[in-house]
Amino acid sequence: MKNKLLYLLTPILFCIGCSSEMELSDIIVGTWSWESLEIECVDPELSLPLTTVDENNCILNDESLICNFVFTFQEGNMAGYTVTSEGEQETLNFTYTVNDEDETIELCRPDLPGEECMTIQANDDTFFFDFNEDDCLATFVFRKA
Repeated sequence: MKNKLLYLLTPILFCIGCSSEMELSDIIVGTWSWESLEIECVDPELSLPLTTVDENNCILNDESLICNFVFTFQEGNMAGYTVTSEGEQETLNFTYTVNDEDETIELCRPDLPGEECMTIQANDDTFFFDFNEDDCLATFVFRKA
C-alpha cells in the first residue's frame, strides 16, 4: 500500500518541484490583477497605508476610486494595462523585456521612443513597481490571475 501511494505521489511531487524552478520569462504571459497599493509621502497626511483591493477590485485613494487595474503580457513582448479611475477607463501599451537573472521586467512605451523605461520587480507569482510623484512613493503590487 505504501509503495502504491508513493508511486502515485511521485509525479505530483516532481511537478511541484519543477514549478518552483520556472523562470519569469516562462510565466509572464497572461493576466496580472492588481492586489495592493501603498503610498508613503513626505507629508504623512497624503500617505496611504498598505491597502488591498476590495471585492469590486477597487481601492479608494484620497477620494479617488481606482478599479480594475490589470496588466496583460502577450507573447512577442507586447504588454498593456487597463485601469478605471473615477469612471474613466485608461489603456496603455508597452513593449517588455524580461531579465530572468534578476527577475525584472523592463516596460517601454513604443509611442514615446527615447523616454525612460520602467523596471518592475517580480517575485514568484507577483510583481511590483514604484512610482515617484509629488514627494510620494506609491508601490503597486499585482498577482498572476
